[in-house]
Amino acid sequence: MFVVRSELVGSRPRGWHAASEPTSSLVLRALDEPGTLVRFDTFATRGHARSTWGEPYLLLFGVMGTISVQPAYAVAVEWEVLHLANVAAFEDAQRQLFETRRQYLPSFVFDWLLKRLDRDGQYLALGVYGDEEGLRLGQIHPEIQRFAADHPPATYAANEVGGARFFLVESRDAVR
Repeated sequence: MFVVRSELVGSRPRGWHAASEPTSSLVLRALDEPGTLVRFDTFATRGHARSTWGEPYLLLFGVMGTISVQPAYAVAVEWEVLHLANVAAFEDAQRQLFETRRQYLPSFVFDWLLKRLDRDGQYLALGVYGDEEGLRLGQIHPEIQRFAADHPPATYAANEVGGARFFLVESRDAVR
């Protein structure tokens, strides 16, 4: 599956248009900038994703929650892996982190690891939770903290780009 991320500022999408309809959409409102929406659209093919304005990604994998919870909050973190030799280890560590979140967070809905199609070594991790407590625990739960201490990003020559961004789920259309 392919994902396109686009930002909508105010009531106007910055040039957003699609040559084809997305398979599903998730619209998030930034908690620190309530006038900013971030939209994630999924497409079945690379061609459909590339025909849409925004940043194109490949969904490498997703880890789904074990119970059905309505998505309410989300966090997005952009990563840059500086040495391409480290990407497999970075991706594996992200999968393990996502599995840890699923195991310990009751309102965990899903985590996705997205790989940027037009920039080598660029990733976006998107986590979705059913409540604000889940969003908070996704960062500070003791098991998450332990995992982070045991797997520091520097091990993979990975840098967080711009810090974590937190969101309210504004709307969703068949995302999972």
